[in-house]
Amino acid sequence: MNEKAGAGWRLSPPPPVLYKYRSLSAGVARDFTRDIIVNSRLWFAQASSFNDPFDSYPFFTLDSTPEQYEAYLRHVVDKANTDTSEGVRQRVFAYLMGLSPEQIAHQLQQASGLHLQGLAVCCLSAVNDQVLMWSHYADSHAGICLRFRTRPLSGDIPDLAYRVSYSADRPVVNRATATEDYAALFDAMLVKADFWEYEQEHRLFRREVLGGAGLESFSPDRLDGIIFGVRCGPDEQALVRTWVEERGLEVEFLKAVPDARQFRVSVQPV
Repeated sequence: MNEKAGAGWRLSPPPPVLYKYRSLSAGVARDFTRDIIVNSRLWFAQASSFNDPFDSYPFFTLDSTPEQYEAYLRHVVDKANTDTSEGVRQRVFAYLMGLSPEQIAHQLQQASGLHLQGLAVCCLSAVNDQVLMWSHYADSHAGICLRFRTRPLSGDIPDLAYRVSYSADRPVVNRATATEDYAALFDAMLVKADFWEYEQEHRLFRREVLGGAGLESFSPDRLDGIIFGVRCGPDEQALVRTWVEERGLEVEFLKAVPDARQFRVSVQPV
């Protein structure tokens, strides 16, 4: 399991290259793949649309002493009612104190779900030869895998890639003892269940973090390689090559080749 190491885990530079597995199926999937190659844009999806309902969804707790819990509720009231009178704030505080910590924690979980509606992420991988990734995200090996350079570090999108950590336990955020701990919230968005570890995922967040789903441009020279899947046929390969010609910048073409003896593929130049 990947281990977290404070800010170093979250802010450590990404690998020299990262990969995006893509489908070539006719329709929306193919259109998005073409758009990445020709127009140098990546799609950022809402975290709430991910195939894992636990993804980016930490468990909130209010475990604390009575004094810490009361201080937390006063903080919530004061922050949310800055323009109201002291009398109104006191009534709101009294109402919240009448709720159980479990009820407050449940409201936090619901608010987190709403938060996910605005959070948009683009997922990349550190590996290009993962058979399951080819199966799940590249049309059962009939698609392609795009290679992005992350160096030199500057202001381009791949430089903002954060490494995902994997765990058997859901991340826990205690709002009663860390009312303004936004780093803990951000870290929680970068923890996935350990059965996803094979993906070796890195995440990009939109520059406008809570701006919802949408497209973001990247520097065209960052895309420098395209890997054809084992089942990617001649017609599909020719189509991808026309997109590269339309793009106007060369890339290296490679091919995923099945191993003769093991359940694995190797990536080789075309």
